[in-house]
Amino acid sequence: RIRPSPAFPNIEIECFYNNYPVFTDTNNLSLVAFVHYDGMGIIFPGDLEKAGWEALLLRQSFRDHLERVNIFVASHHGRDSGYCEEVFNYCTPDIVIISDKEIVHETQKNNYAKHAIGVLFNSGPDKRYVLTTRSDGMITITKLVGEGYHIMVQPSNSG
Repeated sequence: RIRPSPAFPNIEIECFYNNYPVFTDTNNLSLVAFVHYDGMGIIFPGDLEKAGWEALLLRQSFRDHLERVNIFVASHHGRDSGYCEEVFNYCTPDIVIISDKEIVHETQKNNYAKHAIGVLFNSGPDKRYVLTTRSDGMITITKLVGEGYHIMVQPSNSG
């Protein structure tokens, strides 16, 4: 864990990482950041891969933060190498967000979607389980004190 965390009123930020030389590859040395605000929790796990997830899951404090996550940003752009099913023993997110480009990874269609509860957002009446920057464009999450969060997408104009 990194101490001290920056001070933002009513926002809790907690960071975790694996140690070098236990891990020597940069992906598994990724900083994992949790941001909690008024009942909303987001995880940003960088490019963490399965072995890195498994090491962090050994820490009770890491698992405690996972239990408070409702927006899960997939690690390593949603690739198979960043997927760790055991994470979802502690985390049942409302939605999974994948920051990616033109390459579609199988985990995006199957693995991550099965762990999400699903949310409604501005592009239609149906629940979505996974959003990707590739297909959905810019993803914006807004949260006001005492209210639920809202997700909006703005498709990119490239084509």
